[in-house]
Amino acid sequence: GMIKKACKEFSIDIKNSALIGDKPTDIECGVNANIKNLFLLDINGTIKNTHNIYGTKIVHSLKEIQNPHMD
Repeated sequence: GMIKKACKEFSIDIKNSALIGDKPTDIECGVNANIKNLFLLDINGTIKNTHNIYGTKIVHSLKEIQNPHMD
């Protein structure tokens, strides 16, 4: 509900948005909101590929995310 509320309040285009989270539950929230560009930030290198839910891109810094709209 929080994402839908923000989209309405700030006129966010969900189809051209990205979600960057640091926990798998953040990614689940993005999936539930139909966000296609999902990134799981793993600064410490502790997330294994088995945690890569929903085909989410695992990144180790924000610099790895150049253009999330180019899938």
